[in-house]
Amino acid sequence: FDQGLEAAAVGGTAGAAFGAVTSAWVAKPVVGQNTGAMLLNTAGNVARSGGMLAGASAVYAMTKCMLGAARHKDDPLNSAAAGMAAGLVLGVRGRLPQAIVG
Repeated sequence: FDQGLEAAAVGGTAGAAFGAVTSAWVAKPVVGQNTGAMLLNTAGNVARSGGMLAGASAVYAMTKCMLGAARHKDDPLNSAAAGMAAGLVLGVRGRLPQAIVG
């Protein structure tokens, strides 16, 4: 469980940084009348990206640990199944049925 929390923290931080950079790059914020709206938009992008990556990272780490404990093995199959579970989370979050079904 601790590895899942750690992965969520790292993933959330990386996602938040990605969201901040994306907002600054794409939105090209300009100080003026819409500064408040731009800050809210940036905060929303940071929160969405951070939350999405934190969730996928936590699912990956927890699935890998649970499979290792259940199977009493630490092999590439655990990582592959955990990657599929994380991809499922991203597909559901992005509403991409083709990513879920295959």
